[in-house]
Amino acid sequence: MFIGHDGVALAAKKIEPKLSLGWLLCLILIAGCAGSRQMRLEYGESQYKYAIDFSTPNIAKLANNPAEPPFLNGWPRHSALGFSDLLPLSLPRDGILPLDEIAFEEFDPQQRQLRVFEIKKYRAIFHGAEREEFDKRLSDLQAALHGDATRFPEILPAVEAYPAFHVNIATVCGDGWKGIRNVTMYVQDNCLVENGRLFYTMQGLSNDERYWIAAYWPVTASNLPTLDHQITHDELETLNSPAAYTAYLVGMITQLEQATYTPPLDEIDEMTSGLKLTE
Repeated sequence: MFIGHDGVALAAKKIEPKLSLGWLLCLILIAGCAGSRQMRLEYGESQYKYAIDFSTPNIAKLANNPAEPPFLNGWPRHSALGFSDLLPLSLPRDGILPLDEIAFEEFDPQQRQLRVFEIKKYRAIFHGAEREEFDKRLSDLQAALHGDATRFPEILPAVEAYPAFHVNIATVCGDGWKGIRNVTMYVQDNCLVENGRLFYTMQGLSNDERYWIAAYWPVTASNLPTLDHQITHDELETLNSPAAYTAYLVGMITQLEQATYTPPLDEIDEMTSGLKLTE
């Protein structure tokens, strides 16, 4: 069970059923893939391949300003991919685009994207408490990738919100890297679990831990209301009662673990795992 910033019980860690041995398998892959050097990122299973040369990143540096939100704002110059749509096996794989061609001026986890950061350069833009928080997120990700079910990393780039829960957790391992994915929503206060808030995220590390890999994809879950639905009186009372909201979240977590997602999570996994870090 995860505990939120205000002491609310948020989510039980659970590996997706089809990947119930995911932690063990990822540990085996970690042992077998060590020592590689990363030069570029490419989607290897597509008839169209998009490669990123790490020596010429396509996303400009965004300077950190500790006086402005969010905490941990900014990023170093880095490499990224954007996706125009999901690319299942049944459809032409023509949706991979450079992130800057989709004109992402600010980070939004509701936009389909994958970013690769050099950890040393990312850490260097922070100082004081922000650097301590960056180190904590890195440590949490390292621990999670080594099977520690009590720790789970917050996302990077940072947003001015916190995770309400982590559900549908599974490992995603590619060539030269490994990661952990989940479905979540980031909030600033109590809010309903609705389609329009949920997103898939995968946080990972290259095998030599020089690079942080972050992927994002908006998803919708079956049998959930949409973000713009009319809030009922009972829902409003739930939002205003800590005890009622905790019970509501626990029930929603169970529902989300069993939900059918669009796009299917395993199809997003397939795409992210097809991205290869190669020499």
